[in-house]
Amino acid sequence: MNMLPELSLTEVILEAGQVDLGVSFADVSAQLRTPSEKMEQINGQARALRTFINNSSSHDQLRAIEAMAGSISTLRQYIGLSKVTPVAQLVTHELDAGLDKIILLCMHRSVMMSLRTSLRGYCPVTLFCGTAPAKRKRNLDRFLQKDKYRILISHIQAVGVGINGLQQVCDEALVVEGSLVASDTAQAIMRLHCRGQDNAVNIRFISINGIDRHLQMLLCRNVKSIIEKPLL
Repeated sequence: MNMLPELSLTEVILEAGQVDLGVSFADVSAQLRTPSEKMEQINGQARALRTFINNSSSHDQLRAIEAMAGSISTLRQYIGLSKVTPVAQLVTHELDAGLDKIILLCMHRSVMMSLRTSLRGYCPVTLFCGTAPAKRKRNLDRFLQKDKYRILISHIQAVGVGINGLQQVCDEALVVEGSLVASDTAQAIMRLHCRGQDNAVNIRFISINGIDRHLQMLLCRNVKSIIEKPLL
């Protein structure tokens, strides 16, 4: 019976980097210039949500919830972009120190594009949700077969199913942005932690202080419980 390799799930806390609101986050910069202004808007929407719940019809309640959810999604994207610089520095240091290949798991296209630009010296390839099959295969083959392509930057759902071979060339991954659905992240990790992997697998959940740290810690625990759940 083939045993699965050792799996390490850990958290890495980084200091948030600067975000170029004018370039990488144009949809926010058109309305809000600073993170504090964004948080002020979110707090205001939270107060509005409580008011609607207490005093409004179910239709108005739903509209308030949708508005709040949109702001949370925008804030998560901003947090993801704030990780780009420190993550790029970490990956650069490790690749220069001898690490062969690494996978970066993300949720937002803007974060993936920014990472690709910051790490262009290592020929990163990307997998987005909805990538055409021919392009998807080309990018995967580059990462799997050619030494110079050392980084795979993938949307978590894009790498979660229908992919084989990653376990033969890579044993390191950073969860830059975790899906709120823990099973999506677990599926992506199991593309490395599976039969055919000869090395211990090291998965690091990248976070910055604040709510992101709590979300990533919770995600790490939930993913671990999914992966370690015994098969019936």
